[in-house]
Amino acid sequence: MPSARGLSGSRWPVHPHRLDDELFSSWLVRTAYANGLKVQSFSVMALGRGATVWNRDPDRSTPIDTVERLSAQTGSSVDELLGGMLSSYAGTFIDRHNPKGNTKWILPLGIYHRTRRCFGLQYCPWCLREDGAPYFRRRWRLAFATVCDVHGCMLHDRCPKCESPVVYFRNDLGRRSGYRLGDVVSCWKCDFDLSGAGVRGAPGPDGPSLVALRSLVTFPDLGWWWQGDATLHYAHLYYDVLHHLVDFLSTAHGQKLQQAVRNETGFPGDPVPGPRPPFEFRAVGERHTLLATALWLLDEWPVRFVRAARLTGLSQSYILRGADLPFWFASRVKQELYSGKTSVSRKEVESAAAVLAKGTVEPSRASICRALGNRGERTAAAYRARRESSEWHFEKALALFEREIAQLKLGSKLRLILQRDRTIFRLIRMTGWSVPRALALKVSDAVTISATAKERRTLPAAAGPLLMNYLRDTRRYMASDESADGLFIAYRRGKVTPNAFSERLRRMTAKYGFDFSSALIPEDSSTLEL
Repeated sequence: MPSARGLSGSRWPVHPHRLDDELFSSWLVRTAYANGLKVQSFSVMALGRGATVWNRDPDRSTPIDTVERLSAQTGSSVDELLGGMLSSYAGTFIDRHNPKGNTKWILPLGIYHRTRRCFGLQYCPWCLREDGAPYFRRRWRLAFATVCDVHGCMLHDRCPKCESPVVYFRNDLGRRSGYRLGDVVSCWKCDFDLSGAGVRGAPGPDGPSLVALRSLVTFPDLGWWWQGDATLHYAHLYYDVLHHLVDFLSTAHGQKLQQAVRNETGFPGDPVPGPRPPFEFRAVGERHTLLATALWLLDEWPVRFVRAARLTGLSQSYILRGADLPFWFASRVKQELYSGKTSVSRKEVESAAAVLAKGTVEPSRASICRALGNRGERTAAAYRARRESSEWHFEKALALFEREIAQLKLGSKLRLILQRDRTIFRLIRMTGWSVPRALALKVSDAVTISATAKERRTLPAAAGPLLMNYLRDTRRYMASDESADGLFIAYRRGKVTPNAFSERLRRMTAKYGFDFSSALIPEDSSTLEL
């Protein structure tokens, strides 16, 4: 910290830690106020005048070097601060997070310079009122969070007096006097106390649909989900269907389905019009109506959904709309609501095989036919046995890696080694290279791949990000003077040799009783150029 600012040492005098589920930006504002500074003054002193924090979405796109600087100045770990960002949801109910654009299920702020044109931050007045130090939660940025998971009341997405978006860091901006340092609950435009906003009950078709909605808000980091009696090992297999439904319900055909639910349950109000704007851009009341309706339809799956669709004359083509949806949903909709001659495409067979591979059943001709209701035997017979086996083993190996990694301390030796092995598996799978060829790569090769994979058809575009993430998150913590330019290295040593890697696989196989070598059969066995 510059001594010219009147501060000594490397940390700010007051450095609070993040509160439970607190947004990164909320923590940053509280830290500024705790040190007696306006938000902008603190940002300039901590990061320099060239830093751009508040003219973008800090919870979505703050650079890692900015986070590291704040970590060094406040004593909060980098992982703690990253936990307050929206990117931490990647791998849970969404596959990945887009820091430079809109992401499914994440509410946009609509930033123009330092103003906010969208209502991307919600709040519960009751929570703000009860907080010892009021703060804003990370889950309040989620599009499916329309109900407070603590109090069960509806969230607000704007000031109830002037209907301006919530921008708590602007309360002191441009004011030389008349502002209250530390005030985050007042509207930046009209000074209304947001914690005093009215508390509204959450309407719904029935109690279970509201319980399901509160469960979504309470457990967004779970990583898996359930549908009826079935467990979905990857939560996005459920959330992808839910997002498709809330989009569909606002279309002309979907509004018929909304009306059918209202007629059966007495759910008050009119159907939500559409199809624009997109779901994440809608007001909290409209999002709540669409979510509650979709969750009611998914309850008692598939009986309730099929009954409502038949009542309104909707066939599978209207509902699926050509989208590539998870097998558990698409297969039943096609089976129950298909209006023509039943046939099974190769894509359906591969979708069934992919779902089986993520569970405990190895995909085969017989298991795929059973999953499809004993249909499509000829199509399933064309499914290559070698690919069936390798896909199943590959998915199983990754699941075992992920489970083991999740149980280990961040930065520990064994965790780093497992992260390295997982990267090797993925690289071989997507490139078709042999084990010796993959292990022979240098750091300079990884940089070349990252720079050229998108332009060259001989390499998958995903190979570059895979290796760059490995260099950033794993290799740099394993390297020593002996590592030289080797890409895949032993902990504090040199390159991993094929014999050493074979021994690693043998130990893993003995530990889990699962043949890891079978998972190394690449998806495309042809050799791709570097």
